[in-house]
Amino acid sequence: MRCLITIFFVFALLIQCNGQRDPEQKATVDSLKTELSKYSQNDTAYINILSQIGQKTPIYRITYWDTIVKLSEKLISGTPTKAEQYALNKSLAGALNNIGFIKYNQGEVPEAMDILHKSLEIKEEIGNKEGAAYSLNNLGYLYNYQGDISKALQCYERSLKYLEDTDNKMGTATCLNNMGAIYKDQGDVPRAISNYNKSLKIYEKIESKSDIAIMLNNIGIIYLEQEEHSNALENFEKSLKFHQELSDKKNVAVCLNNIGDVKRALKQYSEAREYLEESLEIREQIADKEGISMSLNNIGRILDEQGDLNGALDYYQRSLRIEEEIENISGICSSLGNVGGTELQLGKLNMAKIHLERGLKLAQDIGAVRMTIPIAKHLSVLYKKQNNHSVALKMYELYVAMKDSLASEENQKAVIRQEYKYQYEKQAAADSIHNAEAQKVKDAEILAQKTKRAAENRERELEKKRDAQQSYFLVGILTLSVFFGLFIFNRFRLTKKQRDIIDVQKQEVEAQKEKVDEAFEQLEEKNTEILDSINYAKRIQSAILPPDRSCFIRGCRLYRTWCARGYGKCGL
Repeated sequence: MRCLITIFFVFALLIQCNGQRDPEQKATVDSLKTELSKYSQNDTAYINILSQIGQKTPIYRITYWDTIVKLSEKLISGTPTKAEQYALNKSLAGALNNIGFIKYNQGEVPEAMDILHKSLEIKEEIGNKEGAAYSLNNLGYLYNYQGDISKALQCYERSLKYLEDTDNKMGTATCLNNMGAIYKDQGDVPRAISNYNKSLKIYEKIESKSDIAIMLNNIGIIYLEQEEHSNALENFEKSLKFHQELSDKKNVAVCLNNIGDVKRALKQYSEAREYLEESLEIREQIADKEGISMSLNNIGRILDEQGDLNGALDYYQRSLRIEEEIENISGICSSLGNVGGTELQLGKLNMAKIHLERGLKLAQDIGAVRMTIPIAKHLSVLYKKQNNHSVALKMYELYVAMKDSLASEENQKAVIRQEYKYQYEKQAAADSIHNAEAQKVKDAEILAQKTKRAAENRERELEKKRDAQQSYFLVGILTLSVFFGLFIFNRFRLTKKQRDIIDVQKQEVEAQKEKVDEAFEQLEEKNTEILDSINYAKRIQSAILPPDRSCFIRGCRLYRTWCARGYGKCGL
């Protein structure tokens, strides 16, 4: 099952030692060792320095921390000052916390829980909030490991409050990640993503490469479970690169396992098995039992899908034995589903029924929706084969209900919103004074944002109005220009038309003038001809007829008249 590749590998952070990561830390440790040699084991300073060395180096030997426990208890039983007593109790509780972590890695979970409870009690008694947060976080992880989800979440919530009170960003991010992992297993994808996003933001802010790699892996798992294979592969490969740079073998194996599972989902079985076997080899080298179980289970899935049912069953059973050995309830549940499902296909109905019914009960007890889906489906088929149709129908209805719940629209939207842009955040209801104050701050920020947005909106509106006014002005100018242009064009066209009419009329006048001139010339010619004829006739007449007296007398009168005006009497 895909839930098998979900790994709460942030637990290593909570050991209260970040590991030796740079030359500066090495120099600090060397300096502390030099200082340590100045004191005897019966001195409070000796125990304090020994604890500091352990906090700055990845020491996984119980004997080292047990030495601090014994020396602290010895000095506490004496007569230390108040300050010395606080320092000794702090060292004692820190050492117990780390012993609990090592016990967990060795598979001794019940003993680890008892030791962590003792560590928590001491830390709360002396008011060490940060230390109490670490112990609570570790206890939450172990409760979840045992399938007690409600207690796990209670521990994480208490731890988160302590961490926020002390402004411990690293611890806060780790706690949020662990809570996100629980929500993911319960099928509550939106809350899982919300916690993962918050955690990733903090890790990026403090530039913690190893933890960024862890979050990339966890987000990749959600993508894988939503069948967003390309996004899942991208996240796993980025995470792998970070862990390889840090030489973190355990988490390198985790990433290789997850990449192999993506390849299997894409039916690239040859590549998938190479990645899974490489992961298995590393896990066997570092004796990571839980990891070995996961790798065996996933190789079994490949064989199952390729049709080698007997080979798959062998891997599933080996995985189940390891999960039962280390008492990993969620792992047991998932392995039971795989073993029972394969036995069902092989026709081993009685054995399949035993394993599947046990797996269903565990899945429902821990509220694991993803694990319930395949087991309910297998049981539906099994009961149908056994002619127990009423129970078969119930199992099928359970399968459909769980599947629909997991593939709900809200979950799908949450994955789409993720895309690493860190935009999706959902504020959980605050039920404490601290959360209430945080909500007030958030509300104030929201109000400020709203006010800012309102001012920006007003500015945009004013800008729009100014733009509109400018647009109207330009449109008006353009319109007037068009009308003026049309008017000029129309006047030009009318003037041209009138000019053309005048030209035509002028041409007509010229033509008429030419006709008149022609007629006048013709008339003049006729007049000339007539006058010539008259003159000719007159000459002829003058030649034939005597002079006209009357004409002569008339002429004389004229003459006299002239003479009278000029000279008086003429003497006739």
